[in-house]
Amino acid sequence: MSIRRLNSLAPRGARLAMSLLVALLALGPRAVAAADTPIDPPIDPKYDPSKVTAPPLKPITKVTPERVKLKNGIVVYLLEDHDLPVVTGTSYAKSTPLFIPNDKVGLGTITGPVVGAFIIVTMQNYLAGAGEFVLVIQGVIFVVIVMAFRKGLVGEVSEWWRRRTAPKAQPGPAD
Repeated sequence: MSIRRLNSLAPRGARLAMSLLVALLALGPRAVAAADTPIDPPIDPKYDPSKVTAPPLKPITKVTPERVKLKNGIVVYLLEDHDLPVVTGTSYAKSTPLFIPNDKVGLGTITGPVVGAFIIVTMQNYLAGAGEFVLVIQGVIFVVIVMAFRKGLVGEVSEWWRRRTAPKAQPGPAD
């Protein structure tokens, strides 16, 4: 088989790789020896990174905020910063699931997002053959799930399980 015949059969990238391989084999030891020589000029001693010195750090002062307890029991920490004329506030509050309304049950759990991420990745793997319609199919499935399962998949399954395993109420004696 001739070289022209090989070139016509091989794709463009393969021809380029074959040409580079032939060139490396032809140059042989000269190419390896040239690779060992440094390309960059030596570093000026004035800019040598091993000789750079840094000024000493300024001492770090300990910052202690002022603690104020309000009449209603809330503790406030005040910290003044005179560098910038800006007033900012940050609030940290403890919360409990007792205050989550019944229609927002899934907001306080981590199980729902983990299961949702697993479902999304699994769905993308199974629907990969659908091509560009994957997002449309996923969107339709998400809309159906949101409309059908008001508490989310995990919330609905846990409620179903709770109802299934709850002890049955025994009917009392008839009056």
